[in-house]
Amino acid sequence: MASHDRLRVTNPAKSGVVRVLVLESCSACRRAVRMHNPARIAAPEWAAVTGPSAAVMTAFVLAVVLAFSAAGMASDDGRAVDVHVAAGGRLMFVRPDDFGLALHRDQLLVRTVIPPCDEGFDYCLYYFGGELAGTNFQSAGVRIQRRPDLAPEADGAGGSEAFPGAAVVCLYTPPRGYVEFPPAMVRHGAVCQGPFAVSVFAPLQEGAAGGYSEGVLFRLAVDDGTCFEVETRIAASRFEHFAEGAVRKFTEDQRAALTARLSDVVRAIRLVDDPAVVLFEMPETAPTD
Repeated sequence: MASHDRLRVTNPAKSGVVRVLVLESCSACRRAVRMHNPARIAAPEWAAVTGPSAAVMTAFVLAVVLAFSAAGMASDDGRAVDVHVAAGGRLMFVRPDDFGLALHRDQLLVRTVIPPCDEGFDYCLYYFGGELAGTNFQSAGVRIQRRPDLAPEADGAGGSEAFPGAAVVCLYTPPRGYVEFPPAMVRHGAVCQGPFAVSVFAPLQEGAAGGYSEGVLFRLAVDDGTCFEVETRIAASRFEHFAEGAVRKFTEDQRAALTARLSDVVRAIRLVDDPAVVLFEMPETAPTD
């Protein structure tokens, strides 16, 4: 897809702008295709898109538009969302307008004791909405990271024979910092290009310097042995450590609303080969004070 190609797509329920950013394997080499909302899909515009990825991109864009309509991630006031293709071309994800995107920790504009994403991420989608300012809320984010260390049998191998062994390592290895932590759920599925499996570790709970965090970790194993890790996190300071009246309390209702926002981001992470399939569903977890 040439960098100057433009695709036009209608979102019948929203008027938000959708921008598709293709992140190349080299961070200095990025291409962008900007997508607007005319009255209908213009056939000549689609015809300008050539190459084997055209059909996949068409299906993905349509799926994203439907997802935006259902989840409300595009707005009536013209706010934008960015759809990204991760390096390697296997995953796509969405950055809503109230989330930043970092490819390195130095790009994080949120500086807190507990960061929105642990170091080593490939992509960090971090929340920067201002309505929680003045509370004991610290940070929230979604980390996306490829984990080649959890797919040792995939190196030099390929096809379905590599999938079972590599999947076991990917799906069942405990999260970093845990010795024993079996997944709460393992789900198997298939897309047009082959099988996949997803495991869920929840809840992840950590504490540091008067703060605490809670989240969910997902692992995705695909048929070529590739292992992806997706982690959500909400961090806050201990409210009781503040002097009376110094800050407002980060309430359970606010936490629930933010969890729903992270859930929207996680649900929008899809396989390029079959973007209609929802990979990650947030489990029901009890809040932690």
